[in-house]
Amino acid sequence: MGRIDRKALLELAGREIEDSDHTPNERNCEAHYYVGCKQLIAANEATALDSFRACVATNETQFMEYIAALPKIEQLDPDVKRRR
Repeated sequence: MGRIDRKALLELAGREIEDSDHTPNERNCEAHYYVGCKQLIAANEATALDSFRACVATNETQFMEYIAALPKIEQLDPDVKRRR
């Protein structure tokens, strides 16, 4: 992801790709998760949280990225911790 910016990655992920094993929504789930990870490493917690929320919003519950985003949201969002 260091060679492509966030906007371009998300745009590519959302395109229809002939002969792809994944739908655009599935690729968006993956892309948002990895964008969030990169933002978290860069200490951009608010942007990371937005990306993890966008990953979960795809509702691709069978994807590892969806599952991995859930605890990241809990970690970064103090309101989620208080609701539990």
